[in-house]
Amino acid sequence: VTPSNYDHSVDLLIDSFQLTSSTTQYVCQSFELPSTGRFSVKAIQPLNHVTNTAHAHHGLLHICVNNAYYTDHLKTQNGPKECGGDGASPGLGHTTSECGGIMYSWAVGMNDFVLNGDLGIPMGNGATDIQYVILEVHYDNPGGLTTIVDNFGMRLYYDDGAPTTEVGMMTIGDPLVSVNNRGFESNSAVTKPFTVGPIVAGESKSR
Repeated sequence: VTPSNYDHSVDLLIDSFQLTSSTTQYVCQSFELPSTGRFSVKAIQPLNHVTNTAHAHHGLLHICVNNAYYTDHLKTQNGPKECGGDGASPGLGHTTSECGGIMYSWAVGMNDFVLNGDLGIPMGNGATDIQYVILEVHYDNPGGLTTIVDNFGMRLYYDDGAPTTEVGMMTIGDPLVSVNNRGFESNSAVTKPFTVGPIVAGESKSR
């Protein structure tokens, strides 16, 4: 991105999370986006990822609502915490989060995300604008190090005014990583807002 091309920017940073000896952790922190008007997000830049690619594996920016789950993951004196308290993703993995989609996703090796022309992600105080988000970061720590403190995040560049052409993100595939788990349907401990399992032959649509 070229910062001078945009009206504003806002940083969303995991607040100095200290990794534990666990080999993998999913950490969440809530953020309220600018909402003094309507805005168009034109670019998203990963921050603090170059020096810590060995541990920050990927990040998801979830579109959420201001509810108990969101409030529970706001920045506190103790910093960010595991998603849902048990590492469950605020997306499909946690029904009480009420997060309804993904604003952006990042993984090691990806560069800046830049939208051209009249394209933009709607943000602000409009009825369908994004205002509340939760940044989820997956940390890999195969060595069990306890001296790593991370501040991974994303910088949103945005312009004044709603986007002329709104951009959204769609996820496809097996989001619950359950396609090969034959016991999934009978596992009452797993929540599933969508039908899972093989697609029924002859169906024109599958949800």
